[in-house]
Amino acid sequence: MKLEQFQEVFKNTYDRYLGIVIDVLKQIIGKELKADFSISEIENLEADASGFEFPAVSVRLVINDGVKYDCIFLIKKDFGLMLHSMLLGGMDVGDKLNEEVCDGIKEIVNQVVGQVKINAGEEGGFDVSEAEVKIVESPGDLKDVKLGLSNFRVLYNVTIDSNSSEVYHYVLYREEKKAEAEKEEVAGPEVEVEKADFQSLTAEKAEEKPANMDVLMDVELEVVVELGKKMLPIRDILKLGKGSVIELEKAAGEPLDIYVNGRKFAEGEVVVVDDSFGIRITQFAVNHRLKK
Repeated sequence: MKLEQFQEVFKNTYDRYLGIVIDVLKQIIGKELKADFSISEIENLEADASGFEFPAVSVRLVINDGVKYDCIFLIKKDFGLMLHSMLLGGMDVGDKLNEEVCDGIKEIVNQVVGQVKINAGEEGGFDVSEAEVKIVESPGDLKDVKLGLSNFRVLYNVTIDSNSSEVYHYVLYREEKKAEAEKEEVAGPEVEVEKADFQSLTAEKAEEKPANMDVLMDVELEVVVELGKKMLPIRDILKLGKGSVIELEKAAGEPLDIYVNGRKFAEGEVVVVDDSFGIRITQFAVNHRLKK
């Protein structure tokens, strides 16, 4: 992949998910966040990282959305400490990077990735590994990272309130799409073909038998009704107690979502059956595949 191609791909991805990422981060850290970026192609990760400030926090993800690539983020010490402190509601976390800071940053990354997956998952083919977060003392700690077929560095200038910091984001492509090349290989050399001459059949038509669905009737599926959901920072969750009220994003009277084995199946409304709650289906999801 050429630099110009990557710039276009990245801009489309950035435009699509930037709002999601910023919203999640604002909820987690409780602060306004802004970011801009520039992109360059790299030939040696260790040499390029020599321009960064160490020690730092490294966050690594392996992503596969039809193209497989590594994402490695380098976060400066002071910025990492600030993120961890904000996650804990402004608590003093000291001035040294440690495992607790890494765990805090990992929690932030996992929440962001989770929301991105929810928004991209409906299209299928999007997979992200669990975040690997560790402390790197120098560029030499990155020497074992293998470069891909194409390698780029995205430089973010991130501002939270009046605090600004640089974040390095390395994108290392492991596998690129080869659809056209594969088609050419499969096509191979031209061969002569003739139309098949089939003998007419006048025999009695075979009896058509309906598909036997009885074998599936006892298969159990998990049915979940979602009343609503809410994302809360850890500091707010720790404040919850008996009698606490969590306001959901759904308004009273809105239809509830019904999921079958994790996929949205229908919408419905709450009813009472004898002494139990039930749900009356009001509308099926457009893409549900169960048919009578």
